[in-house]
Amino acid sequence: MTSYSVLFVEDNEEDYLQVNALLEQIPGTEYRVRWARTVEDAETLVVESDPQAFDLCLVGDHAGEGAGIRFISAHSADIEFPPMIFLADQADADIDQAALDAGAMDYLHKSELSLSLVERSIRYCVAQHATKQELVKLATIDPLTGILNRRALYDLGDKEFDRATRYGHPLSLLLIAVDRFKDVNGTFGHEVGDKALHSVVATVLAAIRETDVFGRFGGSEFLLILPHTDVGGASLLAERIKDGVKKQPIMQGSAVIELSVSCGVSATSEQAGFFDELVVCADRALYQDKPTVV
Repeated sequence: MTSYSVLFVEDNEEDYLQVNALLEQIPGTEYRVRWARTVEDAETLVVESDPQAFDLCLVGDHAGEGAGIRFISAHSADIEFPPMIFLADQADADIDQAALDAGAMDYLHKSELSLSLVERSIRYCVAQHATKQELVKLATIDPLTGILNRRALYDLGDKEFDRATRYGHPLSLLLIAVDRFKDVNGTFGHEVGDKALHSVVATVLAAIRETDVFGRFGGSEFLLILPHTDVGGASLLAERIKDGVKKQPIMQGSAVIELSVSCGVSATSEQAGFFDELVVCADRALYQDKPTVV
């Protein structure tokens, strides 16, 4: 049996009971509903439970006062937030369009609800949301390593830079490059080179926090965005990553391939006005950290 966790934002108890009764009648599916009478209660539930704890969100129009549509608008840009269906008190083309413009995947009119209509809307919205998430993943994930790609790094980096600037929090970057990567590819082949990249990625992921942002910057370079971290903390992390990579050589037949990385550190204290300027600072520092080719 399929099971869905539902966040139901509805100020009218009779409407909540009506829709909940329909959900209970849908065959082959179990709906576990958390009811929030107000959008404020809903926000509390989201914070306490994490949006990913819900598979679906039903949002009433709250007596036509617009609170429901504002709630949808506030969360529609979050790809991790569940698909939202707007429940209008009555048919109104302008309100229906406003709900869709705000980010609702569908709308239903409470006066016209039926078992088949509710079931079809839920099935459509859940499927569409899964497709949307997959498309976003394809657009933001590096296919080789499974971590963020350069585009996603810049999108998130701009946001973290703005947040750090607004609230005066420290923000550091760590640009990491695999040393002599071309030699590894040239001597052992690209398959081994890919194996080396995976090894470095695993080492970095084991060393960072959930709040840190890590991705492939390009080729054999990786970028690590460290919120609430000053240059001293970033430098210490860089040394831990270097040591960790050295302790994880990779094997190719009987050959032991020792890996090492160089790291460039930059921080908001360097007076960078934009995120990409901070990246340039990290790139300069990386160049200075790279081993001299003899």
